[in-house]
Amino acid sequence: MNRPQPRSTPAVLLALAAIASLAIAACGSSTPTAAPTVAPTVAATPTAAPTTAPAASTGSSDPFSGLPFTLTLPPGWNGFNLQDPAAQASIDQFAAANPNLAASIQAFKAIPGVRMAVNPLLGNILLVLTTPSNGIALDVIAQSFNAQFQSVPGLQAAPSPEPVTLPGGNAIHWQLQLQANKAGGGTVQVTESIYLLANSSNAVILEFVVPQGGAIPDEQAIVNSFKFTTP
Repeated sequence: MNRPQPRSTPAVLLALAAIASLAIAACGSSTPTAAPTVAPTVAATPTAAPTTAPAASTGSSDPFSGLPFTLTLPPGWNGFNLQDPAAQASIDQFAAANPNLAASIQAFKAIPGVRMAVNPLLGNILLVLTTPSNGIALDVIAQSFNAQFQSVPGLQAAPSPEPVTLPGGNAIHWQLQLQANKAGGGTVQVTESIYLLANSSNAVILEFVVPQGGAIPDEQAIVNSFKFTTP
């Protein structure tokens, strides 16, 4: 008897991966800046760095509130629930401070269940996608995702899924190297580190994006904080 194959989830993930690549390509080498908390009285200096790192999201401002898992952002990360009307002002402020990301943020809003987090000091981005697993086993979902990765634009090498054991359960990890065109000409190398976790009800994607390649210092701490709260 053939095992059921997820149909909509791989397509959504492929779209997410492609959008992430386009977002980084649009940014070029620029680093996201923190969203302002008050309206400035003078023009901001484009090259000025924030003097303090923004605190991690807590309480009612938790961007992962209402989802079937918990995830902790370390200090220095801004989290956004792009589909929460109450968070719209903060999202608009961030988009205004980072115009190269504004179009991509609008695109992310169209993806159901997506959350976004940014470390404005390092320019690192985390995308979190939740979708029903329909009771399909992790390895079966991973096979479908791996097939979809073959068609991600700018992929530099064939994807290689790696089983990993996390505090929150078993997961599959991919490390993707992409090359994207910059808006002003030339190319940029993009590193995407992607984790897939699943239980009987939900599949969750944690997609870390590094604009100029390399590793995200907080990646392991964020991934290790993941925990399903529903079966």
